[in-house]
Amino acid sequence: MFNCIPLWRCNRHVEVIDYRHRSLLYVPDEIFRYGRSLEELQLDANQIRQLPKELFQLLKLRKLTLSDNEIQVLPPEIANLMLLVDLDVSRNDIYEIPESISHCKALQVADFSGNPLTRLPATFPELQSLVCLSINDISLQRLPDDFGNLSNLVSLELRENILTFLPDSLSELHKLEGLDLGSNELEELPKSIGNLSNLKELWLDGNQLVELPATLCRIRNLVCLDVSENKLEGLPQELGGLENLTDLLVSQNSIEALPESIGKLQKLSILKVDQNRLTCLPESIGSCESLAELILTENQIKSLPRSIGKLKKLFNLNCDRNQLTSLPKEIGGCCSLNVFCMRDNRLTRIPAELSQATELHVLDISGNRLAYLPLSLTTLQLKALWLSENQSQPLLSFQTEEDPESKEKVLTCVLLPQQPCESEFKDNLARFDGLDSLVNGMADDTWANAVDTNRKSTIQFADDEEDDEDDDKGMLLRRATPHPGELKTMKKVAENVRNDMNAAKGLDSNKNKRKAGLQSESKAPPCRFHHQRRETQESRTFSHPRALTAGSGLHGDPIYHTTRPSDAGYVKSAVTKTTPPQESFISQVPLKLQIEVSGQRGSLGISIAGGNGSPPYKDQDEDIFISRVAEGGPSERAGIHVGDRLLEVNGLSMQGATHQEAVSALRNAGSCIKMKVLRERLPPLEMTDLDVLQDPSDQQLDGVGCLFRKTQAVICNGAVTSDSQQDLQRISRSDTEVSNEDSFPRGQHTMTIPWIILTHPSTSDEDVELLTQIPSRETCGDIPSPDRSVFSDCFDKA
Repeated sequence: MFNCIPLWRCNRHVEVIDYRHRSLLYVPDEIFRYGRSLEELQLDANQIRQLPKELFQLLKLRKLTLSDNEIQVLPPEIANLMLLVDLDVSRNDIYEIPESISHCKALQVADFSGNPLTRLPATFPELQSLVCLSINDISLQRLPDDFGNLSNLVSLELRENILTFLPDSLSELHKLEGLDLGSNELEELPKSIGNLSNLKELWLDGNQLVELPATLCRIRNLVCLDVSENKLEGLPQELGGLENLTDLLVSQNSIEALPESIGKLQKLSILKVDQNRLTCLPESIGSCESLAELILTENQIKSLPRSIGKLKKLFNLNCDRNQLTSLPKEIGGCCSLNVFCMRDNRLTRIPAELSQATELHVLDISGNRLAYLPLSLTTLQLKALWLSENQSQPLLSFQTEEDPESKEKVLTCVLLPQQPCESEFKDNLARFDGLDSLVNGMADDTWANAVDTNRKSTIQFADDEEDDEDDDKGMLLRRATPHPGELKTMKKVAENVRNDMNAAKGLDSNKNKRKAGLQSESKAPPCRFHHQRRETQESRTFSHPRALTAGSGLHGDPIYHTTRPSDAGYVKSAVTKTTPPQESFISQVPLKLQIEVSGQRGSLGISIAGGNGSPPYKDQDEDIFISRVAEGGPSERAGIHVGDRLLEVNGLSMQGATHQEAVSALRNAGSCIKMKVLRERLPPLEMTDLDVLQDPSDQQLDGVGCLFRKTQAVICNGAVTSDSQQDLQRISRSDTEVSNEDSFPRGQHTMTIPWIILTHPSTSDEDVELLTQIPSRETCGDIPSPDRSVFSDCFDKA
């Protein structure tokens, strides 16, 4: 009755394959078996670098997603996918879209975001079936002049590019409903933008716009308009024509006044005008009957209009950091008001009518000049009432008293009357002036002398009244408790002061010791205790070979001097017998390292952080830093440390490079990678007598005459080559023999570089993994001893 389908046909009939997040290095061959039936292929979030030609023989493919890979080239064979409807190649390394993309006539959804593209192919406007197009963050400089031929576009995203103007043909996109042009460099909009009659969402934030064209207000269907973070000085008077507008975002501009026509926006629900230069609101604001959220933070508003009480649906009203001295009585008409913030203004009283806003739950009036609160506030069901920044609880206990002037019952508490806030600068100055004493745990007269000029007595007793007649008598002043954020700042400052003071004291003491040692070197008394180390030539320890040419110390005193190599290949040096302070020397003198990793076919085993325009790795430094080193990886064996500052990659300078540029440089470095890094805080190296080379050509001096040795290792799939092994065996030998007191003895030296521990976390790590071909299947050679973990060219090349 039932006919069985042959098993070989069942196995080959697959329509959807989902291989996302599989850590794939290449497209699996098994996919190509289903060329006759496969319609959807998802390969997102892998490590694929190349697309095979067989992939573009899947002629029935309708959806292809390749986002978050390492693809560098989109082959022209993509033209074979005539039925392709959805293509996603976002967040790859594709530098060019082939001209043949125009043959994908069925393509409706395309995402090319996050690639190093700078332009679109000339044939791109031929994709007239496109409905949704995303080209975000690709450094796009301009759009094709005939871009308007994409007449079926409904959604267009062009955020985070470097567009400076828009073509006039853009106005021909009559079906366009969403247009995102945020974070570009647009200075003006074409007047023809008003022809986008179906546009509902327009994002123009983060540009350089000085004004908006009046024709923009002809877009009747516009629902959301975001022009924040521009240079607007005003809004067009025709703004009221946007009758369907619900969201208006104009934050961080230079707007001084809102147009009266804003009252015609009957559907306006969200209005954000914070961080502008508003001095007042128009009376027509009360006609925005649908307004639910009104943000006026950080303006220069001195009063609110009485019509604000007509906003029956207003839920959130924020007027922080303005210049308000009073509130209108009509504020109580905002019957839906739930959150009311008036922080850091100049209010002297709160109207009793505020109690009519029965839905009010959060009231923030800290940082004002209130002496009391109206008794009517007790009828509200408040969940939080903030009177001070450092208030410990959202609600306090109030007492009822009588106002001596109005004879009315009022509310008072321990935080009333409010004290005028001192400037943050003066407040921090008073707190931090005495840190010199605090960090060392001292409680002497220096603390009082240090802060007398910047702080005043917080408590005055009766005995002080006779001496200080000008001060207020019998007055108890309350000083604000530091905010937890300020305590962290105080801790950081204290630690920095402590470190600077300890370093300065160490330098001063060592400076005096060096001078005394130079003057009485021959008369130094013998050591009387066994734990004291004798300073002899045999037992002398240097912090690093580069210390030999430090020249002058931090205080201008000479530390070491060396002479250049002689013709015979021997080096004679006049070296003082006093070791410089290692801690201060390490923190001030950086060390350049040039490291070579050659022949590797797998992962470098490092992560980088920072870069121009990215969150800094530490402090405000936007250079590229090594944020992670994989244990046992090629980079660790080559001598890379966490915290190294990346200077060059194969001769390409990383100074001022962006994070993406640094990643691309490492990925494209090839099979031989030479990295130059700067190590700012290198732990001290323990070192016996320096080698003296017989061949003068092996001895090199850097720019300041510093004697150094080159130690270079070539890493091949994690194993050290034979030449490098011989060098490492020679370096790791010890038991140096002293042959001559007048010159450096001939022998070997041992270097020990411990781990560098940084306290700064990585804020924008990006693994630079699998930067070359497929990983090696060979086993890596093990390093027999810890001393052989230093496989780097530790000093500059000549």
